[in-house]
Amino acid sequence: MGQYDTALMVLGESLKLFYKVGDTIDAIVSVKELGHTFLLSGQYKKATAEFGKAYNLLQLMPNEVELLRVIQLYGDLNLRKKLYDSAQFYYEQALEGYRPDRLGKQSILNNLAKIAYNKGDLTSAEGYYRKAYRLSIKLDQRSSAGQALNGIAIIQKRREQFDSAIINYEKSIAILEQEDPLQLIHPIYNLSLLYEEQGNYEKALGLRARHEQLFIEGERSKQEAIKLQLQLSDRETQLAELQAAKEQA
Repeated sequence: MGQYDTALMVLGESLKLFYKVGDTIDAIVSVKELGHTFLLSGQYKKATAEFGKAYNLLQLMPNEVELLRVIQLYGDLNLRKKLYDSAQFYYEQALEGYRPDRLGKQSILNNLAKIAYNKGDLTSAEGYYRKAYRLSIKLDQRSSAGQALNGIAIIQKRREQFDSAIINYEKSIAILEQEDPLQLIHPIYNLSLLYEEQGNYEKALGLRARHEQLFIEGERSKQEAIKLQLQLSDRETQLAELQAAKEQA
């Protein structure tokens, strides 16, 4: 059984129990997470179905935070499917609903930057990345700040602003080294390509070797994170079972 299959099985069992004990909010969260797991595993039709269930449940039990999160996930789904106009529509809806300092807004801004970049609008893309960077710093979300700097550097490279690109790649690397090693592979790989194109093969090879090592370590970390998530989900299931038994007593 694959990593996502196990996660889906555990989440599915949790969901049944939450329905059984009438815990609507936890059911909404479980449906949403089930959809998110389908999304990560590339099962887009099933993800769409689960997000639809979560949206419908939220009409019965309104919760603004969860509703905005579901709308944001619809954006993530469409971005993965490269349906950029639809993704932008959902992200802008979520963005409008979030408070100015709402955690998660910085991720939407980073994704809107990716959409603009893929549409060839480098000016808007850089604008979104810079907004994402400033908000990430304000919210102390340094991983998002590092990702935004990587995006800015990509655009600067496209514009042949090589010195500025190198500076921002290096800033991104410095932040992500401390905050999010799984995202560190991106600026390291991008910087290695820039050095290679400039003929600085020594630096390019050094970064490429580091990128390969980080990729191996990242795969190992993902497995450990999935194992922890499954342990937590299993504990949720146990608690729901205890609650169900209590209700029947």
